[in-house]
Amino acid sequence: PGVMSYSDFVHLLISEQDKCTSTAIRFWFRILDVDGDGYVGVSDLRWLHDEQAERAAAYEYPVTPLEDHICLLCDILQPEVPA
Repeated sequence: PGVMSYSDFVHLLISEQDKCTSTAIRFWFRILDVDGDGYVGVSDLRWLHDEQAERAAAYEYPVTPLEDHICLLCDILQPEVPA
């Protein structure tokens, strides 16, 4: 935590440039799966949202509520079991 290896740094650069490769998808999934359970759930999204909301607030940017993001994701993904 708090440190990035050279290998992780290279993966970050590659994954940031082309988000459609399988390497990039795996990389970003690992980033978002905060609890490491193999799923990106609401608790994982809450962590990401809270981190970004804190940064946005520091610059006085508007912050969209997490629930709005979850509704949007459910509309896009149409999960069998809604969040």
